[in-house]
Amino acid sequence: MQPLGLERPVIRIQLESGAGAVGDQEVSAFSAKVAETESGLFVTLGIYSAPAQNFARAHPRIRLIAAPDLVAMILKHYEDLLPKYKTLIPLRRVYVRADAYEGD
Repeated sequence: MQPLGLERPVIRIQLESGAGAVGDQEVSAFSAKVAETESGLFVTLGIYSAPAQNFARAHPRIRLIAAPDLVAMILKHYEDLLPKYKTLIPLRRVYVRADAYEGD
C-alpha cells in the first residue's frame, strides 16, 4: 500500500480549463509524467488536436476526455451522481413528444 493509502492502479489526472485545442506536445509532456505502471487521464474543456489524439492512440495508458465527451458522460450518469454533485450541475430532464420534430 502506498503512503496515501492508495493501491494500484494509480491514475494520474491532468485538467485543462482552456477552450482551445490541446496539442500533442501537452499530451506528450503529461505522458512523460505517467509511470509505466500507471494510467493517465487528461481532461480538457476544449478539444484535442489530431496529432494529440494520434499520440494518445499510440499510448494506450493515456486516455483523453474532451468537453463533448465530458458532457456526454455527465448526461449519461447524472442520475447516479450523489446529491452534493448534482447541486453543482443542476439539471432537469425534459421530455419532448417524438412527433414534435417530424417533417423538419
